[in-house]
Order: sequence, then structure tokens, then C-alpha cells
Amino acid sequence: MRAPVALTTLLLASAYGVDARGDTAWGNVAVVDSVEWLPTAATANRLRIHGAIATFDGTAYGPGRRGVVELQCAAGREADCRAQWSVITAGSCVGFGWDVAPAVVQPEGAVTTPAPWPLVRGVRVLPPEDPACGRARAVVPEPTPAPVAAAAPEIAPPATAMRPKPRPDGGASYRWYGWQLLLLEVPALWGASVALHDRSTPWFVVGAVAFGLGPTFVDIAHRNSWRAIGGTAMRLSLGGIGVFLSVASGQIGGAVGGSGRPEPGPLLVMGGIATLIDAITGVETIEGGSRDAGAASVRVTVGPTGFGLAGRF
Repeated sequence: MRAPVALTTLLLASAYGVDARGDTAWGNVAVVDSVEWLPTAATANRLRIHGAIATFDGTAYGPGRRGVVELQCAAGREADCRAQWSVITAGSCVGFGWDVAPAVVQPEGAVTTPAPWPLVRGVRVLPPEDPACGRARAVVPEPTPAPVAAAAPEIAPPATAMRPKPRPDGGASYRWYGWQLLLLEVPALWGASVALHDRSTPWFVVGAVAFGLGPTFVDIAHRNSWRAIGGTAMRLSLGGIGVFLSVASGQIGGAVGGSGRPEPGPLLVMGGIATLIDAITGVETIEGGSRDAGAASVRVTVGPTGFGLAGRF
């Protein structure tokens, strides 16, 4: 008859929150602030205990941690779990769980993972003077966050620098220097066309070199090497076609009674096309606004919300 009596004693002890093992080594001891029955008090299969909670480490209770433990009842035993949970109330000190598998205390507000409720082990309301309750009340202070150093004030650059600032919306910043190419190419093209018409070879060579190679050095100075190569090839190609057409048109004119001198028009047209392309594509990228835009420049800013144009001459 001893086995049935022992089994009956064990079941009654667990049902009414008595420590069936006869010792005080609970997995957790909590000084309860509040209790949540989830999803509702009538249908609860989970319990959240908020408060100062101490955990048994195998030999003793550590100092309490303020936080929450969430416990899950075994399926089909919800009524038994709710009967045990009924003794866990705000202001009480309770011991629950196995000392070899205590529940993990989570910070308030954290996403919690329920631990299985130890139905056989049960729960016991402990007297406030119990040493385990005292350990739970000895809450470890939360670590003080390290002070955040104040950001150094931003020093505005000199007014003459005109340094493009990084776009806060992630857009890129560009600087247009096509006006510099126009100032170089237009006089050189005009001079070469006049010299070609006048058959002044030295001045034609000067104008042709200034038109074909001068802008190349401007591109290199703006770190635009790919545009330097492409622009040089374009100007030499279109300029060569313009010279050929000018000479041919002069010869045709001479054959019908004209002067026979090269006509400047075709060279001006082909060279003008090259100059227009150079002016449009003469743009350099500003990396994070780190390069000096210079005393005379135009800055173009492009971003997801639009573009802007600013400059100084």
C-alpha cells in the first residue's frame, strides 16, 4: 500500500503547491510585481511572472534580476496549471520549477520564449523572511550606459571654398566645367577656320592644336581621363572631316569660277558640333564634397527627389 499512498501524496502536493521533495531548492524564486494569464484568465495556458526573480545556480540562489519569465502549461493539463498559478499574486514571494532546470529571466519588453511549467514540482508561497526571497530582492543593478560624447560642432568652410556637401538623401554631386572648354574651343575653332580660309598654315596649325588638344588637358586637370580620351578623338575626327569638307568645297567653288580658297563653313559646323558635345559632357563627379570646387564653378546636384544648379563666376 505504500506505493499508492506515496503517489497520492505526490499528486496532492503538486496540486496544492506543496514542495513534494521536502526541500527548498526551487529553480526560481520570485518577488512578484504582477502576473499575466495568457490568453485570458479563463483559458490560460501560459503565465508571465513580472518582478525580481532569483535563479538557483546548483548550489545557491544568485541575486535577483528584475524582468519576466514566461511559462507554458502542458497540453491537456491547463486546469491543473491554473489551479497552481492561482497562488501566484502581486506582492507574494513564490518558489517554482526544478532546481536543475530553472526558467530564464528575460528583460522587460523582450521577446520571451516560454519554459515548460513543471506541473509535478508545482509552486509554493514562501514567507517574506525566507532567505531565498531576500536573495530575489537583492536585485543586481542594471549597468549604467556609457555616456555618449557630444558631437563636435560643424565648422563651416570659408565662403570662397564652395565645397559641395554630401547629399543627405543619398544623391550624387557633380560639377560642370564645360564653360572652361567653351572659352578654349570657340576662339581656337574660329581662328583655325579663318586661317584655313586665308591659307595661313602656321596660324591654322596653332588653332587646330589648341582646338584638338587644349581641352584634353582641361579634362585631365578635372580627373576626367575617360572624357579626355573620348573628347580628343571626337574633336580630331569631326575637325578632320570639317577641314576635308572645307577644302573640297573651296575646290568645287574654284572649278565654277570662285576663289578656290577653303570655305570655313564646314569646319565651323563640324567643330561647333564637337564644341557643343564637350560643353554638355564637361562634368566631373564630386566624391562626398571633398574636392575644392574653385573660385569659378557651377555645381549640379542630382538625387532621387530632383536636381539643383548652383555656381559662382
